[in-house]
Amino acid sequence: MNLKDLEGQINQLESLAKTLSQLKNPILEQSMGAFTFLFEKGTDGKALYESMEKKDLQDTIDSMDTDLIPLFEEFEYQEGIQQVEKWKELLKENLA
Repeated sequence: MNLKDLEGQINQLESLAKTLSQLKNPILEQSMGAFTFLFEKGTDGKALYESMEKKDLQDTIDSMDTDLIPLFEEFEYQEGIQQVEKWKELLKENLA
């Protein structure tokens, strides 16, 4: 393998890394989809989380803490972390 071939392979790898990096945030956004529906307002003007039982609220918070937050921290997805923290605050308000 000569230097030119090596440079070509490096360029291909850099291009692939750039493409994968661009896909990271949309993929991480998709992982929030399992929770998004809880916070969307229905036809009655209320979000689903507002009528959830306390146990279900706590289970949802726990799931966010064990599933979403670590995933977002691992990939340094600050937007996702901020959104989940906002959602957790809304859920905690309904626990009181």
